[in-house]
Amino acid sequence: MTAKARWALVVGWTTGSTLLLALGPAPWSAALVVATGAVALSWLVWITSREPTAASPPPRTAESWLAGLLDGMSEGVVAFDRAGRVVFANPAACSLLGRKALPDGTPMIAFSDVPRFRSTVVTALRGGATLRELELSHPKRRVLALRVTPTSQGAVAVLLDLTPLRRMERSWRDFVADASHELRTPVAAVVASLEAAEIVTDAEMQRKLLDGAGRQARRLGSLVSDLLDLARYEAGAIHLEMEAVSAEEVATSCLEELAAAGTPVEASVAVPTGICVQADRSSLRRVLSNLLSNAARYGGGTEVTVGAARVGDRVRLWVEDHGPGIPEEHREQLFQRFHRVDPSRSKATGGTGLGLAIARELADAMGGTVGFEPVAPTGSRFWIELEAESCQRTDVGSGYAGAASPETIP
Repeated sequence: MTAKARWALVVGWTTGSTLLLALGPAPWSAALVVATGAVALSWLVWITSREPTAASPPPRTAESWLAGLLDGMSEGVVAFDRAGRVVFANPAACSLLGRKALPDGTPMIAFSDVPRFRSTVVTALRGGATLRELELSHPKRRVLALRVTPTSQGAVAVLLDLTPLRRMERSWRDFVADASHELRTPVAAVVASLEAAEIVTDAEMQRKLLDGAGRQARRLGSLVSDLLDLARYEAGAIHLEMEAVSAEEVATSCLEELAAAGTPVEASVAVPTGICVQADRSSLRRVLSNLLSNAARYGGGTEVTVGAARVGDRVRLWVEDHGPGIPEEHREQLFQRFHRVDPSRSKATGGTGLGLAIARELADAMGGTVGFEPVAPTGSRFWIELEAESCQRTDVGSGYAGAASPETIP
């Protein structure tokens, strides 16, 4: 009988006895009520004492708490006994070494097929603490820091994944090497032109040499400026004022700047009225200007189109040229710094090789993405996608108000 049923019995007995007393307060009825109540209460106490109480969870031991802590660590931890058998390995260690969870007592040779790992553990089992780096190629390329410390029961190995750190260091070394090379070229050209100008006596030749030095000096200035900007963007030292920005207004102003700079390109705008994005205005202008400059320099022609359309809840703004296109082997590195499809042509046109890398960093800062896609039969389309925004209010100088029905990319 459940606790509710027992209490219902007691309540029912109390109610019935009260009615019995009210109907006839005879001595025998009072005695019956008292006797029945005593029996009912005695039975209730007896059955309650026999009912098992709900088992409380066992107290958490130090061992279970430690096991839960080790299982949740991102660092790999492996414990070995004196014979080199694995007595504990947390999930992170199994993942880093490319092994499934194995039962306790697994021999070391069955747990890891990396000779450097096994030799380090053996050294620790003989009493020497060791710190090394391991380079693994399976199941994927990793760089691990391995520290094995001897204990009274055996040894404990701790694994730390250094792959992201080493990748960043390699990227920084490549950046320094590329930047040094890129800076050295215009500096050498300026010095050579000025030295030659001092020697020659022909006025026309001096003028050409000085003009060349001026061009290289301007290229050097642009390169240094882009390098500083890129370093600042990569470090996150950028202040953004996010607002609703008209894609049509930004595209038109960038094309006007391109024309004012005397760039020999025929550009057209194919941006429907009423498309707005959530962006920092100056950053979006720089991204679009970089894409336009890239198309004008390397598009192979004089026709460039700026377009925009909805892509779900986002807006894609693109720059399309009708040039020779980009070979497939170069497409994955397009937005890397100093990557050039045709280095000789890039230097001839005065590019720094950082425009697309800057566009990528600014797009990331605004919560957007950049990309590339080929255009058939020839040509390239570079785009930036940002979150769509309502165009209900009128931006200063944009000349638009209200939201039209924009073109949509399915």
